[in-house]
Amino acid sequence: MMTQQDIELLSFELLQKLRLSDEDIALSREAMDNLFACMSELERVGIDTDMRKPLIRKAGELYLKWQWDYLGKGERFEKCFNDLRDALSLTQSYLERDDRDGDE
Repeated sequence: MMTQQDIELLSFELLQKLRLSDEDIALSREAMDNLFACMSELERVGIDTDMRKPLIRKAGELYLKWQWDYLGKGERFEKCFNDLRDALSLTQSYLERDDRDGDE
């Protein structure tokens, strides 16, 4: 599970990547809220949200682009996020520890 500090760092990095000002407090707060929602959605389907994993970071980026209708392509980013979420939920190395251990 990602911590508040992890979300803040990822939010800062994604705002820079999207060429948006991280100094806009409202925008930064909205980015963090959206990232918490994204991580909750990933966790809902059993995905480990360790931000050191590159596809978790990519999921956060796609989620923000979807929510903000980035470049008017929100629907495209929604599909990409949903497809990535679904693929990760079927990938053993991205499942939460409890889901991987089974009955051990």
